[in-house]
Amino acid sequence: DEMNQAARDVVKKIGYEQDGFHWENMAVENHVHGQSAEIAQGVEAGQGLHQEEGAGDQGIMFGYATDETPELMPATLVYSHQIL
Repeated sequence: DEMNQAARDVVKKIGYEQDGFHWENMAVENHVHGQSAEIAQGVEAGQGLHQEEGAGDQGIMFGYATDETPELMPATLVYSHQIL
């Protein structure tokens, strides 16, 4: 797979070649999958119920639930939003 090979190439380039961790036989977990048809329908112009709409696939998802803040988001994310 192209993404797994890219990960191996980066590790090789930065020089990780040691017992227990080597770019040739390291474990690479790839959880990337295609976009669901339901999401694609909502973000691609010319598709779905409202064909004039389409935002493009521009979202970034960040975070996890934590008790660091009242918002239940990581403190780094909450504080960075407050600065802006």
